Amino acid sequence: MTEQDKQLLLKDLCARLPYGVKVITKTHKGENVGKIISVSTKNNIILGELYDGKECFWLDYGSFKPYLRPMSSMTEEERNEFDDYTFEVISFFGQAVEAGQLIDWLNAHHFDYCGLIEKGLAIDCTNLNIY
Repeated sequence: MTEQDKQLLLKDLCARLPYGVKVITKTHKGENVGKIISVSTKNNIILGELYDGKECFWLDYGSFKPYLRPMSSMTEEERNEFDDYTFEVISFFGQAVEAGQLIDWLNAHHFDYCGLIEKGLAIDCTNLNIY
């Protein structure tokens, strides 16, 4: 993984922390599904917890991938909601609050707007019904 990819993943995951982004981890116990609960920018490591809530794990980049949805997987209802946000951002261009709300909405719905799936840094969860 390149330094540029690490930085992209770090920024993306930090924005998703409030929304319970799920990851697949490869640890000494095999592959598990967990969620990220903390990101350390100093050490470039991730703190997560397994879904049973009984065990925490530390991960470095390359030992996990977040589950995200491609933009193309939006339902019609989600597309309408997205279009409403997009219209507001365009209508009030220059107001960061409106653009921030659009990004928050995308993160809350686990959409991959940074191209992480295409770069092999995330897993397409469209058919997994994971969220």
